Amino acid sequence: MDFSYDFDGTLLGDQSNSNNGGGSDTPTDALHQHAKQVYDYFNKKGLSDAAICGILANFQHESGINPDQWQIGMPHTWSMSSSTGYGIAQFTPAGKIKAYADKVGKAVSDINTQLDYVWSQITATGGFYGGSKTLGSVWKQNNRV
Repeated sequence: MDFSYDFDGTLLGDQSNSNNGGGSDTPTDALHQHAKQVYDYFNKKGLSDAAICGILANFQHESGINPDQWQIGMPHTWSMSSSTGYGIAQFTPAGKIKAYADKVGKAVSDINTQLDYVWSQITATGGFYGGSKTLGSVWKQNNRV
C-alpha cells in the first residue's frame, strides 16, 4: 500500500504544478493542499516522514483530509453527547473540537486549529492518549518520533 502524496505531479507525470515550467510548486486541489499543510505542520514539530505518512493515512481514511468533513450518514451536531464525528480526524463527539476552537478563538473548520488540537492531545499528559506514554514522554525517552 502506498501512502505517498505526489505534491508536484512528478510521479504521475503531470508537472503542470511543478517549478520546472516556471509555475508554482503549490498544489492546487484541496486534498493536496491539506496534505501539504499537514506534512508541513508535523515536519516543523520534528516528526519523521514515516510518522507523518501514518498521520496522513489516518486523516485520508477518516475524512479525505477535509477539515470541514462531517461523519457521513450522521446528523450534524456540536453536542458533547453526540456520536457524530467532524474534521480531519473525525473528532467524536464533534463538540470536543468545537469547544477547543471556541476556547482558542479560532474557526473550528480551520485545519491549523485541528492540527493544534491533535498535537495537544498526543503530547500532553491528560490528553486523549494521556498517562505516562504520551508522545512527549516517548519523544524524551527516544529523542525522536
